[in-house]
Amino acid sequence: MIRRNQFNLIPLNYKLALLALVPLIVLIFFFYLIEKEKTERITGNDNFITRINLALAADDLVEQIQQERRLTHSNLFKGNENGALSVQQLKTDEAIQKFDTYVDSGLNAEYANYTFIDELTSWRSKINNKEMSYDEVFNSYQKLTERLSSFTTVSTDYSNLNRELGSRIALREILSNTINYLAILRLNIYFTLADDKLDTINVAKFNMSYELLQSYLKELQSLDKQYKENNFEKLKNNHAVNNTLTFIKSIYDTQKLPQKFNAEEWWNISATAIDFLKARLSSTIQDISATANASYDHELYDRSFTRGVLIAAILLVLALVYLVIKNIANHLYELQEAATKIAMGYTDITLP
Repeated sequence: MIRRNQFNLIPLNYKLALLALVPLIVLIFFFYLIEKEKTERITGNDNFITRINLALAADDLVEQIQQERRLTHSNLFKGNENGALSVQQLKTDEAIQKFDTYVDSGLNAEYANYTFIDELTSWRSKINNKEMSYDEVFNSYQKLTERLSSFTTVSTDYSNLNRELGSRIALREILSNTINYLAILRLNIYFTLADDKLDTINVAKFNMSYELLQSYLKELQSLDKQYKENNFEKLKNNHAVNNTLTFIKSIYDTQKLPQKFNAEEWWNISATAIDFLKARLSSTIQDISATANASYDHELYDRSFTRGVLIAAILLVLALVYLVIKNIANHLYELQEAATKIAMGYTDITLP
């Protein structure tokens, strides 16, 4: 009874205000849920863009390391350093420094310990001192590029990005691996042709790399069927790519290295094919990056718009609550005045 009497002592306009707080609280909670979802989507987009930039930096680093490997092998064969290797080593070091900038953006600070980058300086020293053979140099640089290739993978857990970029992300992964194994085969053929002491190719290594290359080309065909695209046909229709793949296939089929080209001719011819594949890879990455940035900008705009709508809705609810309470309070005050006058004997009263 006491509690009831205490509640009755609360002015009616306060009671009405408490009643109006219920939809207002629901609206604010709804605003919180939407804001949380939008923030997560924006953070996801931002992280994805960072991973794209990290993958681009990793691609560039792998490219520089492959170039350094080729010039290192060339120096081992020819025995003269014309300065190109020193320049390339500087480019590789610059690429490593650029890659290091992503340590604060998701890249493990100790990545150099387990990707063999820490060993690169000692390799160079041993190579300069003629303490490493061709195979040791090849394998050392290869395990470095293989470990760094893990950073070139781009993926996202957000369904909206997966729907928009699913085929592009898969295509980028396939093209990256295709270029990697084609580069290995290219080097293998080049140095077999360049080395006068070798009259046959290392069949075991060649066959493994070729079969891995073919597996990615088959995956590309499967991807085309899934998304109704023609990426594989574009590769086959390129004259340089087709000739390069045909020449490599003839080696695989015959298990012999035909004397069709000398080392430099082969390198120059196959370079056109590699350049075409890299251009396709670059175009695919640019598509992914542009779509991700557009999605990020859209999410930012969408969050700002939603915030504006919800804040306007809250202000509107507050205004309506105030007007309703004020209107009810005024009517009650008029009724109270009328009741007082009736109690005093007045009869000509107009009720509100």
